Amino acid sequence: MPGWFWAGIVFMVAMDVVVLTWIFRRKMRESGLDLGQLRDVSKLVNERAGEYLRANWSGNTDELPSALSGLMPIVAGIARDQGQTLDDRTLELLVKASLAGQRLATRAELDRAFNRMRAEGRPAVA
Repeated sequence: MPGWFWAGIVFMVAMDVVVLTWIFRRKMRESGLDLGQLRDVSKLVNERAGEYLRANWSGNTDELPSALSGLMPIVAGIARDQGQTLDDRTLELLVKASLAGQRLATRAELDRAFNRMRAEGRPAVA
């Protein structure tokens, strides 16, 4: 194949990436979600969630939903203070990523705890 053919393919792929990135960022701005602010929220949540769980959870998985019930309003407050309005699922994902990343609880334990909270009718964020 001629060199111009491959150069054309590379150019088309690069243009696709640029256009998709532009569309993605525009949609994010329209929805009110700023990735830079979300990163800041995530950093603050990571710090606060670890401190909170260490102070308020004994390690017994039966008590994890109660500890998370106390943590979630704090996480929602952090997001609000940073100008982000995040839904319950996004807040839950931030908490799961933070706590699992700090190895304070496994992802499976956190999934079970949040599922139990939903089954008991406890809102993640009051």
